Amino acid sequence: MKKITEVVWALAEPAVQAQGCRIWDVEYVREAGQWFLRVYIDKPEGISINDCEAVSRPLSDALDEADPIEGSYVLEVSSAGADRPLKKPAHFQQFLGAEVDVRLYRPLDGRKEYTGVLKGYLFKDAVKNRVFVTDTPQKGAKTCETRYRTLTKRGGLSLVECELITGRTHQIRAQFAHAGHPLLGDGKYGKLDPHADRRYQALYSYRLTFCFTTDAGVLAPLNGRSFQVADVEFVKTYFPDFRLPGIAE
Repeated sequence: MKKITEVVWALAEPAVQAQGCRIWDVEYVREAGQWFLRVYIDKPEGISINDCEAVSRPLSDALDEADPIEGSYVLEVSSAGADRPLKKPAHFQQFLGAEVDVRLYRPLDGRKEYTGVLKGYLFKDAVKNRVFVTDTPQKGAKTCETRYRTLTKRGGLSLVECELITGRTHQIRAQFAHAGHPLLGDGKYGKLDPHADRRYQALYSYRLTFCFTTDAGVLAPLNGRSFQVADVEFVKTYFPDFRLPGIAE
């Protein structure tokens, strides 16, 4: 007898493929006394709310007709997200050569979580006034590296904190778009989400830390100091219950 997740995967496949997407994973879990059926979808240019809605409607009808699950449950269709788990051989194959976020059952050197890193090669097209990211070296391209960690998730969106290791033009925007997760409101490297009512990218430098490696002259007293804003507009809008980590955290 097939597992519920396998049956749902087969039922969801036509609706997902019709949107030019693919299924990343299917979960059937119980949380706080309620069963949740979660279908995670993916595509190279990133998943929008429209994609989720377009898959959810026909999938709900197919589930009603096939009735593979006894009892009540909540159906959720969402993006696999930037912090997606890698479970299947195809998942690991897709991210060969990439650094990933690893969570361990037991601590290793006192740690159970490790931060992810986006690496690539970035080159600028002056005519189109935009940059492009590739996974392999290209003529004229420079290395680009961004560390990130996911702070929270809500409504199909992920709030991500980034640390620039290199400082290239449009680096964060281009790298996340290349990874299939463009920034909300970024019409240059992604697509504007009509449901979000946002026309500029949700990107904000909320903390600045000075770490000089050479003689800083008159700025030397700032070495090691951090400055942070009290709040960020889009965080309050899309993640109202989240509090930004403080400088000491």
